[in-house]
Amino acid sequence: YCNAGCPQCPRNINGGKINPYMPLQHLPRQVINATFDEALVQRLTQIFFCGSYGDPIMHPEFLEILEDFRNKNPHLWLYIHTNGGVHDAKYWTRMARIIGAYGKIDFGIDGLSDTNHLYRQHVKFKKVMENAQAFIDAGGRAQWNCIVFEHNEDQLKEIKQLAFEMGFINVQFRSTGRFF
Repeated sequence: YCNAGCPQCPRNINGGKINPYMPLQHLPRQVINATFDEALVQRLTQIFFCGSYGDPIMHPEFLEILEDFRNKNPHLWLYIHTNGGVHDAKYWTRMARIIGAYGKIDFGIDGLSDTNHLYRQHVKFKKVMENAQAFIDAGGRAQWNCIVFEHNEDQLKEIKQLAFEMGFINVQFRSTGRFF
């Protein structure tokens, strides 16, 4: 599941219809808990929640899943990639408290208010900024990940400035083969 409709994401067809070969489903929390039992989680140093085929924050029990991992290993690094475009400030504040000093979120934000939506379709820039700010204000470590496209390449300096004004710990610019 994802709130975005990125044109070259494999989970949809050109930003629209869901890919019929990737049915929508959430991995049940019970399966995650059984697979990642306490003995295993105690041996791990990091869990990475990546939105390659959906966005982790779309899972209806994502915060509870994070809490399960945190309870099994208080020092486990919780690392999340998301577009940050759903939920409210209360959700993001709670996430920052669960993650604490052991983790971070990479927010995938591909430009500013006039360009982010060109690739991350259906993602509202203002909402992402509000959510990222709530997470940062609650003590969360956030990195701004920006895919550089022709339509946003002139904004890199401004993106970096805004990111540091907001309290992001870093900005990562990435090249891509995506986009026609």
